[in-house]
Amino acid sequence: MNVSISTLSHRYHAETGETPMTRLLRLRVDRARMLLLSGRKFAAIAEATGFYDVAHLSATFSI
Repeated sequence: MNVSISTLSHRYHAETGETPMTRLLRLRVDRARMLLLSGRKFAAIAEATGFYDVAHLSATFSI
């Protein structure tokens, strides 16, 4: 794309109204919600969605 990461991030935010990191976190939480509804264990969900541990997932999920 031949632009800096900062420029790309600003353009993404201008187009979507959210930062790339906010979008990524929302996608991870949405995936965690789907896995939780499918009956998977919380520890497996935390690992599958890239959270540090169950406490991190739980704290993020409740925001």
